[in-house]
Amino acid sequence: MPRRPSSACPKAGSGGTPTGRSPRTPAPSPFGYAQGITPGTGVGSAFLEDGRVVARGPGVPPDGRMDLTGADGSPLEETASRRAVLARFGDPSADAGDIADLARAGQRRTRRVLDDAFVTLDAALGPRLTAFGATALVVGGSMAGSRDLVAPELHAGLADGGWTPDATGSDDEPRRPRRHTRAVHPAGLAGDAALIGAARAVAVRD
Repeated sequence: MPRRPSSACPKAGSGGTPTGRSPRTPAPSPFGYAQGITPGTGVGSAFLEDGRVVARGPGVPPDGRMDLTGADGSPLEETASRRAVLARFGDPSADAGDIADLARAGQRRTRRVLDDAFVTLDAALGPRLTAFGATALVVGGSMAGSRDLVAPELHAGLADGGWTPDATGSDDEPRRPRRHTRAVHPAGLAGDAALIGAARAVAVRD
């Protein structure tokens, strides 16, 4: 397992040992240190150490919540969430899927709206992923459905923030047999993620 870097992200929260350790130890994660991010109505997040959620440490914002962080002087959710994208698009009748379809059809303004949101998100994530020593980033949330559009900006933004993802193949998965050092994965549980995560948390505590 990779060692946690000793340098902390500026203003990323207090140092020390992670909180919330349960009596039962969950199965180790194949990635060691990982972060999940769910840009949607807001910006949900979790930082994981061997499958266990941690609430503090290098790069970890207060309680592991990226929604409590800022970007360009504003709360992150005001730039990098579904509602922020819809507000910038300016059509109250549109939804995220409509915006993605227009971007795929080549509408430049719509593409810029999506790109700007993910560039801001990635610039905020990159230094924290580096400080945390993350070996994987899992991207979910309603905006993850636009992954085909934003993957280049996602990878470039993370690299600009100091966390350069592994090279990917045509299926947007890290190329094999390369050892995963910084992998980006789409979330696989979609709308069931919250329910399964809650059930797992209860099972670990009991």
